[in-house]
Amino acid sequence: MKEVTRLEDILFNVVRPNKEGELRGLFNSYYVIDLVKPAQLNRIDNLVVIKKKLINYGFDVKKLKYDQASDFITYINQDWIKNYGYVISDKIYQKEKERLENKGIDFYWYSKYLNCNNDQQLYNYFRKIISQMNKVILESIKQVY
Repeated sequence: MKEVTRLEDILFNVVRPNKEGELRGLFNSYYVIDLVKPAQLNRIDNLVVIKKKLINYGFDVKKLKYDQASDFITYINQDWIKNYGYVISDKIYQKEKERLENKGIDFYWYSKYLNCNNDQQLYNYFRKIISQMNKVILESIKQVY
């Protein structure tokens, strides 16, 4: 496994915030989003800085395993956007995203390889690809007739 040295390395895991918006005392991978703002974590922070900020916030980072750390520090752009009032509801996009996630290809991988930094860029990428596919289909239909 590649060594994680910066927040960008683990930024793109898909997680969901808890409804209460609380962190301490919870130990699952669905609350981590709630900590990024209060602990003042930034994308440019390296892991040492992140750990110091988490300690200052009152979280015991010594017990943090790699998976937990990656979940914990995660605050992907798509969820930031989602939490602040923007949600992509396009059915084709959601279906394609779900299909990839069911195959084990999460936001980290397709954002990394498609060079998409957030949900909006990923949506635009899918929309462009679908548009190209439609053109190809239309061209092949024209050729048949």
